[in-house]
Amino acid sequence: MNEWSPQTTEAYLNLGVQAHVAVLEPALRRLCGQLAGQSVLDFGCGGAELSLLLAKMGAATIACMDQHPSLLAQAQRNIEASPYDMGRFDFQVGNESQLHSLGRYDLVLCSLMLMMCESRERVERVTRNLIDRLADAGHLVIVLTHPCFRAMPYLTFHYQMPAGFHYWSSGVAYDVVLDPPEVFEPVVITDYHWTMQDYVEAIHLADGVILQMLELPAQYGADGAARGDPAYLVLQVQRTVRT
Repeated sequence: MNEWSPQTTEAYLNLGVQAHVAVLEPALRRLCGQLAGQSVLDFGCGGAELSLLLAKMGAATIACMDQHPSLLAQAQRNIEASPYDMGRFDFQVGNESQLHSLGRYDLVLCSLMLMMCESRERVERVTRNLIDRLADAGHLVIVLTHPCFRAMPYLTFHYQMPAGFHYWSSGVAYDVVLDPPEVFEPVVITDYHWTMQDYVEAIHLADGVILQMLELPAQYGADGAARGDPAYLVLQVQRTVRT
């Protein structure tokens, strides 16, 4: 589990982290459509960049949860500075162990968090607890860094993989170096490699079914075409309907 220092947290927030928001917005609109009147949980919300996008898409209520108090505090500041009513938002410090105390949601978003799980058991526990928070006909949207592409650098980040790494190295720790062109000093965080099969099995064990899968680049060109290898993998999941 990442234990971020105050310095790392501040640097991470100051990056704007936020090149990925422009890439994810059309994907979330495609998968979620209009959210008018719906309840949303943004699990691992960070600075609430995607929470604000969900508000823009019409969500009636948004629960923002993150295990890092400093990130959640920044999320509150970002939302206070936005045009949206603070009454639409609820802020919770916590991880997957606290999810049972929450209600059920029409949409649960888990963006760029499952790669921070240090064990297969935790990947499965987070996935199970998130699916358990879905209302009837609710959807879980999981955003991952694409596990199949670790070698080439992207515009705003690159990976430092350990010696001997190969795709089947489930559970291996590696560094994500956030280094957009406008920053002087990059930020390094630790993630863990899980294969596509690992993620799919976790969803299956949690009685989930994958409805859609999208592969996204780190950036689009002026012509709208994807640039470079896929950077993100987005999964739309629904709870299995038992008859």
